[in-house]
Amino acid sequence: MTSEKVQLFHEHVLVKEAQTGIATPWHQDMPYYCVDGPKTVSLWIPLDEVPRVRTLEFVSGSHQWGKSFRPQRFNGQPLNQSDGLEEIPDINANRNNYNIVGWDLMPGDAVAFDYRTLHGAPANHSTSTQRRAFSLRLLGDDVRFVRKQNIVISPPFNHVTLQHGDPLVGDEFPLLYQHN
Repeated sequence: MTSEKVQLFHEHVLVKEAQTGIATPWHQDMPYYCVDGPKTVSLWIPLDEVPRVRTLEFVSGSHQWGKSFRPQRFNGQPLNQSDGLEEIPDINANRNNYNIVGWDLMPGDAVAFDYRTLHGAPANHSTSTQRRAFSLRLLGDDVRFVRKQNIVISPPFNHVTLQHGDPLVGDEFPLLYQHN
């Protein structure tokens, strides 16, 4: 991130059970969140072996497009119907038009990507193996709080009292690293 400091935004565990026929749709993380700024990184750390056919995929370079796409629920429905954001292009129908990358991954590997990067994952058609991953969301020193009126964000952070444009300070966003 080339940042002087690193803060925790949030973390979670993602589980896609065996024979889960539902893909994780293409999306960016940033439009779901109450933050804005270019110094962001998501870490996706598999807890199980993940072959290329079931791995998280990325549209390489999409974080540099200067676009924010409408967040959607993982059933494909918009998270917010009237948020003014652009619809995500139909990447699956036009895969040859994009530089899509993904890798075979082992437990403990990590994939790091910008919150603005388009990414998604295919359904887990394995008959016996789940796909679990630990996801860590980090913030750099230029990220600010974004107050979105009448817009659902995830995670909600309803208890945060910061104002729009404030730096992220407080116990909710602990400092993990500070360059001296």
